[in-house]
Amino acid sequence: MADIWPSSPITVSDQVKQAITRFFQIGDSSDPGSGKLFADELFTKDGIFKTHKTLVFRGYEEIAAARESKNPITESREHELVQVFAANSPATDLAVFGHFKITLKERTVIQFDFTARFIVAPERGEEVKFEFVEVRTDGTEYKHIFDEVSQKLASEKS
Repeated sequence: MADIWPSSPITVSDQVKQAITRFFQIGDSSDPGSGKLFADELFTKDGIFKTHKTLVFRGYEEIAAARESKNPITESREHELVQVFAANSPATDLAVFGHFKITLKERTVIQFDFTARFIVAPERGEEVKFEFVEVRTDGTEYKHIFDEVSQKLASEKS
């Protein structure tokens, strides 16, 4: 696989690479406590996390609570990073392009692309924290599948 990270003259520190990788590992987790992992490990206390075009979580408490309820129709999620671009040097404003795969409980698999922007907080020694992350997808064409599966699972519970 080709290297997805920017190369000289702009390089991304290993700590930033690890933090971005960890972000997507947590995002792929089905653990309802994963929001707390985001808040504890990856965001500044006043960080901002935007997702799904409309959801905005501001600060530690909101980010920690962001994923408390597990999505009842999703079996698994998997992000694959394809390419990372830096908007500046020393690579503290980054754009990530990738693929996203969701497997629903009834085994439908949905795949689409995503983009994400990461703004790294000013240096804190070895510790990397994000002050801003925005993840965007366009799953509009799959909305009907989510709706159908949600209705099917709800009727099975009744």
